[in-house]
Amino acid sequence: MDKYWYCGILVKGAKRIYSYISDTGEMQLDSYVMVPFGSHNTLKIGVVKSCGAYTAEEAPYPVEWTKHIVREATAEEYQNQPPVPPYYRDDNIPDDLDDVNYSIEIQDWDEVLEWAYDHCDDSDVRITKKVVECYELCLKHGMPEAALELGTLYDTGKLVEQNYKKAYELYQIAADTGILPAIRNCGYGFYYGRHQDIDYAKAYAYFSLGALLHDDASCLCKLGDMYLNGYHVSKNESYAFILYQKAWGRSQENESSTLCIADVQFRVGKCYLYGIGTYKNTEKAHELLSLALVNFYKRRKRDHFVIEFIKSTKELLAQAQECRFVKHIGQ
Repeated sequence: MDKYWYCGILVKGAKRIYSYISDTGEMQLDSYVMVPFGSHNTLKIGVVKSCGAYTAEEAPYPVEWTKHIVREATAEEYQNQPPVPPYYRDDNIPDDLDDVNYSIEIQDWDEVLEWAYDHCDDSDVRITKKVVECYELCLKHGMPEAALELGTLYDTGKLVEQNYKKAYELYQIAADTGILPAIRNCGYGFYYGRHQDIDYAKAYAYFSLGALLHDDASCLCKLGDMYLNGYHVSKNESYAFILYQKAWGRSQENESSTLCIADVQFRVGKCYLYGIGTYKNTEKAHELLSLALVNFYKRRKRDHFVIEFIKSTKELLAQAQECRFVKHIGQ
């Protein structure tokens, strides 16, 4: 069986090691070689970082796609050549595409999905076009995680034309397999009518699913809203408060739930301020609303909807402060 000598070569200035075949057999580690580098096969001097013999089946990269070392080189040649600049993209993009194309060829969908996720923020059009293609292929081959990622792209209009209806169709595919972010997104979509008319029955179903399967703080919080307002369920302020308290506990226990901690603090604080579903306690209300205000401010950069919550929290804090002052005067 034929063996191929594969060498891992680090070109000066490059951030990763690339595989090349040595036609002359084993190469000494830390020796210098000339290789064709990048999409234009520009000749560059690199350092041999690894070397080993492999069969075609064992090779670290497909034999037919692997470039060959041109010749041995010297340390002087290596030192005299300029490094590949950190902003140089042309040489790296084709190699990235080769990697994912190979993963697609061997149908390693886990690798394809990981590659798409890692390259979602790339600025090159060829890469981002491939990202969308990879998500679509992974979805076609039964990976619901790809439905969530692709749905997010359509929801935000990133890399594709914004399409809320398509986004939520994809979210539903992922949600039906129990993926929590997709469950949340479906609940929000039906609750706020983001992709169709408001449907509180479906919103309740998804928020209940997230609460039952994952004990998720965000879903518990929205269920509390539904009981507080009587959306699809009988209005029940006491049960709404219980759900808010449970959501508050989960948001402190679970790192993935900290995104909604301000929302929960706001709601529990408001309940204590007005005695909604519980007794009035202006001290607790003031404490929780103060914490909520700080956390809402932390969210401003990534959530433009938070401005209204900041305004409402300040108004409630002023009321809580006034109640505390009156109580103090009374004493």
